[in-house]
Amino acid sequence: MDLEQMRQNTAGMAILNGSSEFIGEMSTGIAMFAYNFVIMRRAGADGVTAFTIAGYVAYTFSMVIVGFGQGASPLISFAYGAKEKKLAACIFTLPYLFGMTGIWMAAPVTEIVTLGVTLLFLHTRA
Repeated sequence: MDLEQMRQNTAGMAILNGSSEFIGEMSTGIAMFAYNFVIMRRAGADGVTAFTIAGYVAYTFSMVIVGFGQGASPLISFAYGAKEKKLAACIFTLPYLFGMTGIWMAAPVTEIVTLGVTLLFLHTRA
């Protein structure tokens, strides 16, 4: 097997390996296009703007909660490795408490921020 065949084989395997991720990303793009198309028909550009703002605000709060959970993972692993079962159990409950508290706090904040920014856009166009 020469170098050119090896490169083609490696490229083919990379394409095959990444095809599932490609399909996932394409389905997200197609779904967003469909949402925007329907919202544009029903509510116009202001509706798409409001939907986009709501999506980004919700995404931001979601990433904060996911980041907290992923940040706690090494701490839990360290505590289990040190045989600190009580500390590990305490740390293990924090992401759940933060997540639930974050959801209860983020929902009203998301609604208020989304409403405020949407009204700002609607008033500047009127």
